[in-house]
Amino acid sequence: MMKKLFLLFLIFLCFGCNDSKVTTVKKSNGDSLTYNFFKNFDSNSYCVYFFDRNTNINDDTKIIFGRLEDKYYYKIEGINTQTIIQKDGYKYTVNDSGFFKEESDVVDYSKGILPDIDKIKTSGYDTGKEKVFNSTYVFERYKNDKEYTTYYYRGNKLVYVRFSGIQNEILLKFNKFDKVNDKIFEIDDGLVEISY
Repeated sequence: MMKKLFLLFLIFLCFGCNDSKVTTVKKSNGDSLTYNFFKNFDSNSYCVYFFDRNTNINDDTKIIFGRLEDKYYYKIEGINTQTIIQKDGYKYTVNDSGFFKEESDVVDYSKGILPDIDKIKTSGYDTGKEKVFNSTYVFERYKNDKEYTTYYYRGNKLVYVRFSGIQNEILLKFNKFDKVNDKIFEIDDGLVEISY
């Protein structure tokens, strides 16, 4: 009997020490970690770099989101590299062998990853501590209809972003912000247009 009580006490101690308490902030006043991290972010002119963390902690695949007014840029740079450039009512899908051009409405691939800074200034969110790859981070989780975006911080520095949608879940490691260069929206003259 004493061994069972001791075992129960140890189990309680292990789980009792876990920082899994989640707090809900109903309305923020511009004091969230996410707002303060992104508050100088210009949602009409940016280049943001991430590393893909969907499969493992050491994946060196780069994900780049760029925008300059009505031009959008999305690049996956890994074993295979693909770039999507959207401008002037067209979508250009570019790889090493050429590019495919089609008329298209704009698809913002950064949606759910990069925040709407005006919205999150006063948005409610859940916060607490959570493990990602065996390290514990403070998180802020924002809900948008049936989608969730969770930002993970070490101190006040963003480490990971997790987007959970109806059809998929994405985990990215933040790398850096950079100024957008208009040249990233140009198609290399040496590339051949592919038609299907």
